[in-house]
Amino acid sequence: MTNKILNTSIVLAILFSVVVLFNMCSTTEKVDDMVISQEEFDNFSSSQDTLFYKGDMVGYMQSIEWEFLPNDMIRMEISFVQTMSLDSQLTMKIIKYLHRLHPRAKIEVNYDDEKLTK
Repeated sequence: MTNKILNTSIVLAILFSVVVLFNMCSTTEKVDDMVISQEEFDNFSSSQDTLFYKGDMVGYMQSIEWEFLPNDMIRMEISFVQTMSLDSQLTMKIIKYLHRLHPRAKIEVNYDDEKLTK
Protein backbone atom coordinates (compact mmCIF):
# COMPACT_ATOMS: atom_id res chain seq x y z
CA MET A 1 0.00 0.00 0.00
CA THR A 2 2.87 2.39 0.85
CA ASN A 3 4.53 1.75 -2.55
CA LYS A 4 1.26 2.54 -4.33
CA ILE A 5 0.95 5.86 -2.46
CA LEU A 6 4.60 6.64 -3.16
CA ASN A 7 4.21 5.83 -6.88
CA THR A 8 1.07 7.96 -7.09
CA SER A 9 2.88 10.84 -5.38
CA ILE A 10 5.79 10.56 -7.81
CA VAL A 11 3.46 10.55 -10.82
CA LEU A 12 1.57 13.57 -9.48
CA ALA A 13 4.85 15.41 -8.82
CA ILE A 14 6.03 14.71 -12.37
CA LEU A 15 2.70 15.86 -13.86
CA PHE A 16 2.80 19.02 -11.76
CA SER A 17 6.37 19.71 -12.91
CA VAL A 18 5.40 19.25 -16.55
CA VAL A 19 2.46 21.64 -16.18
CA VAL A 20 4.64 24.26 -14.47
CA LEU A 21 7.35 23.90 -17.14
CA PHE A 22 4.80 24.19 -19.94
CA ASN A 23 3.35 27.36 -18.42
CA MET A 24 6.82 28.85 -18.04
CA CYS A 25 7.65 28.14 -21.69
CA SER A 26 4.45 29.53 -23.14
CA THR A 27 3.60 33.20 -23.29
CA THR A 28 0.10 34.46 -23.68
CA GLU A 29 -1.23 37.96 -23.58
CA LYS A 30 -4.74 39.26 -23.73
CA VAL A 31 -5.79 41.03 -26.90
CA ASP A 32 -6.40 44.15 -24.79
CA ASP A 33 -2.69 44.14 -23.97
CA MET A 34 -1.61 44.12 -27.62
CA VAL A 35 -1.29 47.90 -27.86
CA ILE A 36 2.22 49.15 -28.57
CA SER A 37 3.26 52.59 -27.38
CA GLN A 38 4.27 55.18 -29.96
CA GLU A 39 7.77 55.25 -28.47
CA GLU A 40 8.14 51.48 -28.86
CA PHE A 41 6.56 51.57 -32.34
CA ASP A 42 9.14 54.16 -33.41
CA ASN A 43 11.96 51.75 -32.46
CA PHE A 44 10.96 49.60 -35.45
CA SER A 45 11.81 50.21 -39.09
CA SER A 46 11.64 48.09 -42.20
CA SER A 47 13.18 47.71 -45.61
CA GLN A 48 11.32 45.52 -48.07
CA ASP A 49 10.65 42.28 -46.14
CA THR A 50 13.19 42.89 -43.35
CA LEU A 51 12.29 44.29 -39.92
CA PHE A 52 14.70 46.21 -37.69
CA TYR A 53 14.44 47.04 -33.99
CA LYS A 54 16.63 49.91 -32.79
CA GLY A 55 18.65 49.51 -35.99
CA ASP A 56 19.32 45.77 -35.57
CA MET A 57 17.75 43.22 -37.90
CA VAL A 58 15.26 41.14 -35.91
CA GLY A 59 13.70 39.12 -38.71
CA TYR A 60 11.92 39.00 -42.01
CA MET A 61 8.50 38.47 -43.49
CA GLN A 62 8.27 34.88 -44.63
CA SER A 63 4.87 35.05 -46.27
CA ILE A 64 1.54 36.78 -46.41
CA GLU A 65 -1.40 34.52 -47.04
CA TRP A 66 -4.99 35.37 -47.80
CA GLU A 67 -7.63 32.86 -46.74
CA PHE A 68 -11.19 32.61 -47.92
CA LEU A 69 -13.35 30.97 -45.29
CA PRO A 70 -16.72 29.30 -45.97
CA ASN A 71 -18.66 32.06 -44.24
CA ASP A 72 -17.47 34.52 -46.94
CA MET A 73 -14.76 35.95 -44.75
CA ILE A 74 -11.33 36.78 -46.10
CA ARG A 75 -8.49 36.82 -43.61
CA MET A 76 -4.85 37.82 -43.96
CA GLU A 77 -2.17 35.74 -42.23
CA ILE A 78 1.33 37.12 -41.77
CA SER A 79 4.18 34.68 -41.14
CA PHE A 80 7.26 36.34 -39.70
CA VAL A 81 10.63 34.72 -38.96
CA GLN A 82 12.52 36.09 -35.97
CA THR A 83 16.29 35.87 -36.43
CA MET A 84 17.45 37.80 -33.38
CA SER A 85 17.20 36.37 -29.87
CA LEU A 86 14.74 33.87 -28.44
CA ASP A 87 13.62 36.56 -26.01
CA SER A 88 9.85 36.32 -25.71
CA GLN A 89 9.66 40.05 -24.87
CA LEU A 90 11.14 40.88 -28.27
CA THR A 91 8.73 38.43 -29.90
CA MET A 92 5.78 40.18 -28.23
CA LYS A 93 7.08 43.58 -29.39
CA ILE A 94 7.26 42.25 -32.96
CA ILE A 95 3.71 40.90 -32.73
CA LYS A 96 2.43 44.19 -31.29
CA TYR A 97 4.19 46.14 -34.05
CA LEU A 98 2.75 43.94 -36.80
CA HIS A 99 -0.67 44.00 -35.14
CA ARG A 100 -0.67 47.80 -35.20
CA LEU A 101 0.13 47.77 -38.92
CA HIS A 102 -2.37 45.00 -39.70
CA PRO A 103 -4.96 44.91 -36.88
CA ARG A 104 -7.22 42.31 -38.52
CA ALA A 105 -4.47 39.91 -39.59
CA LYS A 106 -3.50 36.65 -37.96
CA ILE A 107 0.17 36.98 -37.00
CA GLU A 108 2.61 34.16 -36.37
CA VAL A 109 6.27 34.44 -35.42
CA ASN A 110 8.63 31.53 -35.99
CA TYR A 111 12.30 31.19 -35.10
CA ASP A 112 14.99 30.47 -37.67
CA ASP A 113 17.52 28.39 -35.73
CA GLU A 114 20.12 28.62 -38.48
CA LYS A 115 20.04 32.42 -38.63
CA LEU A 116 19.40 33.12 -34.95
CA THR A 117 21.78 35.74 -33.53
CA LYS A 118 22.56 36.94 -30.03
